[in-house]
Amino acid sequence: MPARARARAEPTEPTKRTVGAVIRALERRVVELENERSRDVKRDAAMETLARATDGLSIALREALETMKDDRATALREREDLREVVRAASRAASDAARGAAEREREAARAREVALAVDRRVSECVAYVRDVRDEVVGLERAAREAKAAQGELWERDERRERALDALESRARAADATLRDELESVRRETSRVEAAVNRLHEIENVAKDLRELAQWSKKTATYQNGRLAALERVNEREDKGASAMSNQSHRLKELVTMVQNTAETLKAHQARLNAMDERGHLVSRRDAATRADVDVVKRALGEHHDILVKVCETFDAELNVRAEAVAPASAAFARLHRRS
Repeated sequence: MPARARARAEPTEPTKRTVGAVIRALERRVVELENERSRDVKRDAAMETLARATDGLSIALREALETMKDDRATALREREDLREVVRAASRAASDAARGAAEREREAARAREVALAVDRRVSECVAYVRDVRDEVVGLERAAREAKAAQGELWERDERRERALDALESRARAADATLRDELESVRRETSRVEAAVNRLHEIENVAKDLRELAQWSKKTATYQNGRLAALERVNEREDKGASAMSNQSHRLKELVTMVQNTAETLKAHQARLNAMDERGHLVSRRDAATRADVDVVKRALGEHHDILVKVCETFDAELNVRAEAVAPASAAFARLHRRS
């Protein structure tokens, strides 16, 4: 057999140069895999830190929810107390109106009596026309009776004007209280919406914790694959078939690592969105607290208005509001403030 044919029949063996290049490529790849594994370890530590921060945020949100529930209960109690005070004031106003009507009837009866006295005086003047002294005395008595009657009429007019002014003030206070109660209802609905939003945020935090656990498990699985690949590389032969299998496995591993990196980026974006939502919720809570403070100050001003109404009753109509109003805790607190 010729030498050329014998060379064709014999298989080509790898030279030292090709074997050295392959070994150097494998060493570089091993270094790259070790670097990637160290990055995975750092990423796992960052994910654990993020999970702890998420747990702290959930606890803070629960505490804020309990505080908002307490504030809502306090607002409801104050609203019920205010309603009782308004009812007591309205009952006192109606009782005062009935008393004024009774006094008007008494004044009418007094006017009828005065007219009867006037007729009697006229008869006496006709009867004792010749007795000048008695006529003069009777005329003086008639003038005094008319003056007293004029004073009674003026007092009745003053009381009617005071009653009209009091009714107008009570109507204005009632309208203002209705507006404030409506604003309290709106603020209550806003607080309920904020509570629902907090529940949604807790659910999202739970999903993020589950995603972090899944990422950790994936990283553990990848580390296991890398260790297995290193063991396989140590045991494999130096032939061409072994090199092709190793390159195929390395490509699969690179693809898996890239997919994991993209998944972690998506998780980071979701965490950033979660932080932004938390800031928005905190700003809304601050605005809600400011609105509740405004409502409380307005309710205090309405308490002052009711105190002035009671003082007007006492000064103009000589009626004590405590005597006609029910002995409720809200009404007693109102008069203690006065």
